[in-house]
Amino acid sequence: MKQKSWLLLLVSFVFSSCLLAQEFEFGIKAGGELGKYKGVSFANGYAYGYHAGVYAQIPLNKHWSIQPELYYTSATANKADSADAIITSLSLNAVKNIQFEYVNVPLLLSYKPGKNVLFLFGPKYSILSKSNLTVLGNARDAVKNGDLSAVAGLQVNFKKFRFYGRYEVGLTKLNDVVSKDKWTRESIHVGVALKLL
Repeated sequence: MKQKSWLLLLVSFVFSSCLLAQEFEFGIKAGGELGKYKGVSFANGYAYGYHAGVYAQIPLNKHWSIQPELYYTSATANKADSADAIITSLSLNAVKNIQFEYVNVPLLLSYKPGKNVLFLFGPKYSILSKSNLTVLGNARDAVKNGDLSAVAGLQVNFKKFRFYGRYEVGLTKLNDVVSKDKWTRESIHVGVALKLL
């Protein structure tokens, strides 16, 4: 609950700053992702997911701008065959694919060397909204509520469309259970955004 309050406060501040800026851009975005969860509890390989949300861009000068975003992601991870033996306290027996749903708030710095190409980099904080993993006999979730990632990517602008590709790597441990198995995540995002304002 506390994390959600901080998230609402951050989103309100960022988008209020956009409205006060003399020139800013606002739009919607959506796309797919290939996500890979690392840890012996997960099978090797990438799994498909999707994301959708909104973005804004606040110019600082001719080349630099701040790009805050708010979007939802749904990602799937394939459970390894050895996961049940490694973490017996998790309800993994009836789960083949582990589902994660997040609300994400990246705060990116954008560099525009030319007319239509931008380089993006910065942090992203994600709040877990839903997961099908729980700890048996305990109300505590098996996955941490918050996750911090580093983001780097490229964006190409064409009229009102923004085509982008990004690489994200998790900086924090995802699992919230006592285990030697450390869960982390990396993902590749590809999508398109539409400028509305």
